[in-house]
Amino acid sequence: YLETGGSVLALLDTELVNPQTLNSKPVETGLDSWLLDYGIVVDKRIIFDNNCITVQAGVHQVKTSEGDRLIPIEAPYGFGVITEGEGLNIDHPITSALGSVVMFWAHPLEINQVHSSLDYEDLIMSSKQSWLLPSDSNLSMKPENIRELQLSAYGSANPTSYPLAVAVSGAFGESNPGRLVVVGDSDLFHNVTLRGGGDTNKEFASNLVDWLANDIELISLRSRGQRLRPLLDYAN
Repeated sequence: YLETGGSVLALLDTELVNPQTLNSKPVETGLDSWLLDYGIVVDKRIIFDNNCITVQAGVHQVKTSEGDRLIPIEAPYGFGVITEGEGLNIDHPITSALGSVVMFWAHPLEINQVHSSLDYEDLIMSSKQSWLLPSDSNLSMKPENIRELQLSAYGSANPTSYPLAVAVSGAFGESNPGRLVVVGDSDLFHNVTLRGGGDTNKEFASNLVDWLANDIELISLRSRGQRLRPLLDYAN
């Protein structure tokens, strides 16, 4: 399809996660060899990022003069990656006006063979405080498990930033130029996780569709009202 000038969006996970129970099971997409033809590899490991969402990891019972009260225990959940700032490509129309994107149980991408006829651009990167954990890691949000995940991540390697979404454009074949976006996560557009990601995830989805359809003007119109417009003081 790409070879004839088409566009493809690939949202890839190596496991299916039930967002309510957090149980996961391995899945084979069958796309690994196809993506490898274009030099793209999806790592089976999961990103654990210090720049992440905060979840209610439990409750703590406290005695007060009015009786016992349950106080929520909040903890940073490194598998709920918040990408913002330097993590978003400000030069690409898909991400230039986004404030943030939230990704869940995401996988890093690697470009291991660059094709001269194609242009590769990182759209989304994890923060510089990121690690890789095995895909069969316990995904529980209980405080003790979150602490175990943190210790495993900190002891695994030095932290670094990883690509999480890549845009590829150019001549995939001998016909019209095509477009391909690969995202190492399929959960960021799940009905449950969209509520956690807020409007920015929805805007990211819309921008992806518009760019793949070569409708850059619509992206500009959508993001026009979201840019910062500081008032400049010309009095001096």
